[in-house]
Amino acid sequence: MAPKPETFAEKRSTYETVIVLGPSGYGKSSYVDETQEKYSARGGKVWVVAPASNWLHHPGRVWTGLENLDSELAKLQRAGPGLIVFDDADLYFRHPTGARLEIIVANRHWQKDVMVVSRRPQGIHKDLFMIADSLVLFCQRQAYARQYLAKELDSAALVKKIPKEKFHYLFIHRPTDSYAVQQTKPRAVITASDRKP
Repeated sequence: MAPKPETFAEKRSTYETVIVLGPSGYGKSSYVDETQEKYSARGGKVWVVAPASNWLHHPGRVWTGLENLDSELAKLQRAGPGLIVFDDADLYFRHPTGARLEIIVANRHWQKDVMVVSRRPQGIHKDLFMIADSLVLFCQRQAYARQYLAKELDSAALVKKIPKEKFHYLFIHRPTDSYAVQQTKPRAVITASDRKP
């Protein structure tokens, strides 16, 4: 997802859309942290759309409430190339409208790579599954979530390959549908959600 440093200053012909799915505590945040840090280290701008407080101090956080989200995103359209991370997207991406819908179908014109992060696959609009360049799938224990993914990916066999261990994920790259089981590092920062009650 992180292009060569020299490409940030010039307009690229393609920008990627990645969906990251999985329950809390299995490695989604670690994966997103690693990705956005690599992106920044290579000179890319990163914006984070996140209602949760774990992104509160991120310099590129964009969240003034759901009612203002589309107008805030519209401002990013003119902000130059970069990565937009939509964290906890299942809270506001099930039925995207306005700028949320536009960035799904026109991220190349916005000059933005897009990462949509969700706990539940059902919280993501089905069209997003069709256009995503890559999927990062962490453990999916709920039967309904697995059925939903099998339908959207048109492959029950792929869903069976999703790892159950923490910090392991199935990476699916399209359009080739090549896939690999990979692992991310546990986060160095321990949050309240990481601690057992």
